[in-house]
Amino acid sequence: HGPPRGLVRRLHRREAGVTARAATASLRQHPPRRAVPRSAGNHGQPTRAWRRGGVRALAALLTAALVASCSLPRVYRLTVQQGNVITQEMVDSLKPGMTREQVAYIMGEPVVRNPFDQDRWDYVYTLRVPRFVDDQARLSLFFADGQLTHFSGDFKPSAEGEQDDADGEDASAPR
Repeated sequence: HGPPRGLVRRLHRREAGVTARAATASLRQHPPRRAVPRSAGNHGQPTRAWRRGGVRALAALLTAALVASCSLPRVYRLTVQQGNVITQEMVDSLKPGMTREQVAYIMGEPVVRNPFDQDRWDYVYTLRVPRFVDDQARLSLFFADGQLTHFSGDFKPSAEGEQDDADGEDASAPR
């Protein structure tokens, strides 16, 4: 085979008196070949065995990455609460005949107001805990002449609230 090509080039440059700058530019244009396993008669091409080994190494690397990704922690997802919190205690303290201000003090101002019916207040509360809970509660309050008449929705007055009622009437029943 003889001496390596790079050595032959360097020797020829020295004999020709080529400067270091010109030699560097020549190397940039013609970088040295990378070493590749050779077998008889393949003229510098990678052997099939070497290619097969590369494919096996790549397959092993991908398998390791897949196994490792299964144990990675999951992405954190936020708990989302929207609207007015509605509790049974709030509903139990609502009584027919309360003014809008008294109701707003107990329940808070409604997030959803009906623009077509000012005598109806809608309270909506949603809670989303990813992978666990997706809950929604609704409550609609109805007023007449500025006073609470009745309400409807997912909440009803508890037994204690009915016993405390001086009139003995159900607070959720319309008049």
